This record gives sequence, C-alpha cells and structure tokens, in this order.
Amino acid sequence: MKVIIVDDTIAVQDRLIQILASVPEVEIAGTAVSAKAAVELIDEQNPAAVILDWSLAESNGMRVLRYVRSSGLATKIIVVTNYSDSVTRRLCMEAGADYFLDKSFEYERIPGILSAIMTNGQDPLRI
Repeated sequence: MKVIIVDDTIAVQDRLIQILASVPEVEIAGTAVSAKAAVELIDEQNPAAVILDWSLAESNGMRVLRYVRSSGLATKIIVVTNYSDSVTRRLCMEAGADYFLDKSFEYERIPGILSAIMTNGQDPLRI
C-alpha cells in the first residue's frame, strides 16, 4: 500500500514514518511539504492513502483534498491537524476527507486505519 505524507514540518514527517514502520504492508511513496509538491507526487505515485496536514506553510490541505477528489482517484485522505474544531472538521468532511485526526493525540490511530483500508477498504470509525 503506497502512502504519501504531506506535512511542512520535517519532525512530524519523521514521526509519521516511524509510526508507519509498524505496518509492514505500507510503503512510504514520498513526502511533501507543500500542496504543489503533494499534487505532483500524488500524480506520479497514485497512492492508496495520503496523510495530509491541514495547515501547510504556503497553503492548506484543502487544495490537495479538492485535487484528489476532482481527479477521480480512489485515494483515501487522512487529515491531521492541530485545528480540530467542529468547523474545520465539517469543512474537511464536506470536501471529501475520509478521516480527520487531531495531531495532539490521535497519531496512533493511523496504523489501524491503514490496516483497515487494506483489509476492507474503509475504517468503521471514519471521521
């Protein structure tokens, strides 16, 4: 399962890579620090999932999310953010995010979500 990590903080990327090392079927197909780089990488790799930081330095995750949904790709989008308020959650859901996680305490759910996607295509605890 190819996964792309989009986060503008290298330390966060490193933490996610470390967490995903526990899921043997996961291949990190690349990382990106901007929406532009993420879109290019998604086009190149056609990943099964993208772990997407909602707040990027030069943009936000909405650009990436809208691109994936308009492209017709079956890519699952896992939004991770420090802005876990109900308004941001609603915006993500309306834009087509598959999962919405709070960076402060929900990173550990990611391996289970990816395993569920591989097993049955969807996690029962979606958003």
